Amino acid sequence: MQISVPEWDFHYSARSSARILKPSLPDSQIDLHLALDKSVVLVLSLVRETAQRGNAFTIKDVKIEIKRKGESPRANFFAETFLAIFPLASLLKLKLPEIGLDLSINFDWELSSVSQALQWRQSAYQLMVIEAATGVRLSMPRNITGAEQERIALTYHAITQGAFAWPYTHVIVSPPQDWPATLIEQVAGFIKNNTFVLGPDPEYMEIFGVRFYLGQKILTVKNSFIENYSAVQEAMEHRNTQPVPIIVRSATGEAQYEFLGTPQLPAAPWDRKTQQLVDLDRKLGEALADRYIALATATLDGLSDEEKIAVTVRPELDVEAFM
Repeated sequence: MQISVPEWDFHYSARSSARILKPSLPDSQIDLHLALDKSVVLVLSLVRETAQRGNAFTIKDVKIEIKRKGESPRANFFAETFLAIFPLASLLKLKLPEIGLDLSINFDWELSSVSQALQWRQSAYQLMVIEAATGVRLSMPRNITGAEQERIALTYHAITQGAFAWPYTHVIVSPPQDWPATLIEQVAGFIKNNTFVLGPDPEYMEIFGVRFYLGQKILTVKNSFIENYSAVQEAMEHRNTQPVPIIVRSATGEAQYEFLGTPQLPAAPWDRKTQQLVDLDRKLGEALADRYIALATATLDGLSDEEKIAVTVRPELDVEAFM
């Protein structure tokens, strides 16, 4: 079967088999099992009229279901990409000459479910990049915690960018009891320049129970300050035998990460079909944005200028609203 989105110049071939279900009923149903990938099958159910001429038939209803074997990042990437293609394509064309099928359709799904599919697709792609660069194999659970998602995204950026700004709250440095002179000089320089540098140090990452080496990490926190400055200063002056942890925070809420010697992607990491779906990233994002704009426009349709101002004006909230 040929799956096409003309506006995106997207044409995808999938192996198919067809069989008629419930032929005794007034309406007959054809289930098309399309192998989108080795671990992903699209079940396209076509409910048709019984009175036909030749191989052609009239479609009354179309239902789809995507089945994936296992939970590999690749399987999830393929599945979620097509779950986004179907509702975001303004025109989807399906051709299967063997049964005389030449269908042009579109789907109207909730935008929240489409957004969720694209978010899941992004996570799957990031895990695919991590697998391709490190050589590890990961299983992608259906529920990913916020902490796990942050580790995935951080690892992805380390591999693809090397150096980047990242949200940051604080770091705790535990000095040795004797407070060596080098550490005192480092803290003094930090206090003077408001810039804290930690590393390079070897960085290991663990994702879904799989641990791997990510390279040497250098953490630079500009516009930073020591939260417990008084305690640290006293400990340095008296060489306190009780270790005092140094709590370094950022005034801007971010820090600069730099990774050296990180695993690298191969020159051509994806096969042809995978690259086809990767190349849709921008088109899918733009199509989703257009749908949200159309929804917002439809919401305002029919309102007077005064009514539009009334529903779009930014509310003025007092402090108690955030308590």
